[in-house]
Amino acid sequence: VLEPILFMAIYTFIFVVVFNRNMSSVMAYISSGLMLWNFFQRSVISSASLVKRYAGLLNRVYLPKYVLVVSTMILNGFKMLINFLIVAVFMVYYRIPLNFTMLQFIPVLLVFIVLTFGISVWMLHFGVYLPDVKKGCDVLLRVLFYLSGVFYSLDGRLSNNIGNVLLNINPIGRLLLESRNVLLYGIDMSVKHVAILLLAGLLISVSAIFTVT
Repeated sequence: VLEPILFMAIYTFIFVVVFNRNMSSVMAYISSGLMLWNFFQRSVISSASLVKRYAGLLNRVYLPKYVLVVSTMILNGFKMLINFLIVAVFMVYYRIPLNFTMLQFIPVLLVFIVLTFGISVWMLHFGVYLPDVKKGCDVLLRVLFYLSGVFYSLDGRLSNNIGNVLLNINPIGRLLLESRNVLLYGIDMSVKHVAILLLAGLLISVSAIFTVT
């Protein structure tokens, strides 16, 4: 619980003081982004070393390797649930009204989980053959963090052209935007974008499963 609160405080300071920006429900905005990002980052990073970590178990018992990713994501899912409670507290604090649009967070979250699973399984696969893939992945995720609008708005802080490009090529940034729209602002999700990302997530997941099995 302490970790997401500390990071939220740091990014709130950066957003409000360093960037000299302000918005209504800023802490709910940042904590909602960190909730999904931390789930994604932890799942992807830890997957790179799963085969090495459980090599003894895999040698003794036949176990589809992607099951290790599922177990890791379940653990990270419990952590995300705790983070969601923090988001809910801020939503109450900022008096964000309950509405049926919030139910659309469920399909957005499911697409996010499917995409995270597919990428994580591929990371598990690469981790077997590339010893330094975890370090490289950590660097790439740091870059992706700043390009995904975790603590700022891609379609508000950046110019329209740059923001639209990042939203179109960065699925994490797009799903963060959709989740905030339905949770915080009562804006319906983009069915087209969410459906496209669901299809992409399924293709990545299925291809990854057949590769590592």
